[in-house]
Amino acid sequence: MMPNWDEDERGLVIFKPVVGWETALLAQIGCSVRVRFVHRPEDIGKQPEAIQLAMMPMQARQLARDLIDMAEKAESVPPGTVPS
Repeated sequence: MMPNWDEDERGLVIFKPVVGWETALLAQIGCSVRVRFVHRPEDIGKQPEAIQLAMMPMQARQLARDLIDMAEKAESVPPGTVPS
């Protein structure tokens, strides 16, 4: 399904719900994002964990484009169908 993605013992891809994020300029030349997440949907509302990532502006732009493209595809899938 998704090569090289982390899987659980049943072979299902592991997803962790994002519950928030902040962005910041990094040393005036780079970009940073702190993504807050929980381990399971039922943990939403509990204390999240976070990961802080740094990237160059070109990487941030590409990530933004990729996320927008993915969001547009997800929004265009008719209800009750499985996206390809």
